[in-house]
Amino acid sequence: MRWPCWPVPMTQPHQLWTASRLGTFQWRNWDETETILFHTASGDTHVLSPPAAVVLKELEHASLPFEEIVKRVTISLGDVHDDSLADQVEQLLDDFDQLGLIEPVT
Repeated sequence: MRWPCWPVPMTQPHQLWTASRLGTFQWRNWDETETILFHTASGDTHVLSPPAAVVLKELEHASLPFEEIVKRVTISLGDVHDDSLADQVEQLLDDFDQLGLIEPVT
């Protein structure tokens, strides 16, 4: 076992994120709780929750740091900002980065 063994945050507070520059996003809304996204570069289709859809739509229009993404999700969904929402957004960023839907701005 290596030390230290506590989790290292995936997202640095000032790291900017943006939608992938490869391909485009094609959107379809089925109802208030489900959005379908087709990513032309990968050929993959994704079923997105409301917070996930907000994250990708915001990053499609601007490069944003983590805290601003959380703020925009909170405003869009009318939720109260709390740690669980921040944790959810952090997980979404990690998942979307691994899927090639977003990328860090370097």
